[in-house]
Amino acid sequence: MILKDKKYQRKISYIRISVTDKCNLRCFYCMPEAVPFIHHNDIITYEEIMELIKIFQKFEVKKIRFTGGEPFVRKGFINFIGLVSSKFPEIDFRITTNATLLDKDKIEKLKSAGIKNLNISLDGLNKKTFEDITKRDLFHKVIENINLSIQAGLNIKINVVALKTINSDQIKDFLEFAKKNPIELRFIEFMPVGENTKWAEKFLIGEDEILNTLKKYGNLREIKNIDDYSTAKLYEIENGIGKIGLISSMTHHFCKKCNRLRITQKGNLRTCLFSDKEYKLLPILRNSKVSNKNIETILKGAVAKKDIGSVLLSKKNDNTFVCKNHMSCIGG
Repeated sequence: MILKDKKYQRKISYIRISVTDKCNLRCFYCMPEAVPFIHHNDIITYEEIMELIKIFQKFEVKKIRFTGGEPFVRKGFINFIGLVSSKFPEIDFRITTNATLLDKDKIEKLKSAGIKNLNISLDGLNKKTFEDITKRDLFHKVIENINLSIQAGLNIKINVVALKTINSDQIKDFLEFAKKNPIELRFIEFMPVGENTKWAEKFLIGEDEILNTLKKYGNLREIKNIDDYSTAKLYEIENGIGKIGLISSMTHHFCKKCNRLRITQKGNLRTCLFSDKEYKLLPILRNSKVSNKNIETILKGAVAKKDIGSVLLSKKNDNTFVCKNHMSCIGG
């Protein structure tokens, strides 16, 4: 069985599962400093996540990414990764993290569990910019753990939310960082997600502007047809060992080839990042009298009507949010 929508026949093969809404950083585009957290009893359990993975497996899902908040904040996450990887060896499990809570021991455990790919958020290449964005003094810890992850042989993608006047003066530095390290460094356009965050048009740098700036400092060659479902346009760097990626959710939409769904920390299914429409799966998982077949039915119906994010974006006004929930409550 394959999940696909009716209009564009988009096939779902990638699931993002948020394991917590908590995070130890306070990036202004993602999570306000003061935010009410979800009660522990309302968070999806590891056992319930495993049940969902069994269902997704039936629908030929090939890749699952665990996100947060910050996933390593959740107690037992590293053990859960080992368990889920051993139980579903045919699925490509990946993790998005801010890397502040990693260390050599955790990295080795991830590698032993078969985790090959980490996405690490890094929005500044100096202590001041990092702290301005995250409100925390942990820049050197992140750099240390990026280096440890590379040394361990993991495939590392660095996610940079491009922010005009905040980190845009470091585009050259990020290019040099990618040039010297075996990573894929991806610039992500700032998105209007979350009513309590500081979204504003004035901070948005579009893909074309980023690319033009990069080309001032290095020769890039676009890499074609790596992955039909990739959200990033990839470029090789002349005389460099890393790559540059551009993810343009705002200026060059890729909605018609979207192959992903999101499961929130509350066990809700979300078919589009830019839509607040959610389908509650947790009550079914917790009701012993209700079959998981009901979840399969919900999945089929929800995907059949999967939203087009670019349409939702076109209806918003300047400096307003396209959805109310902030990124840490959605799962990035």
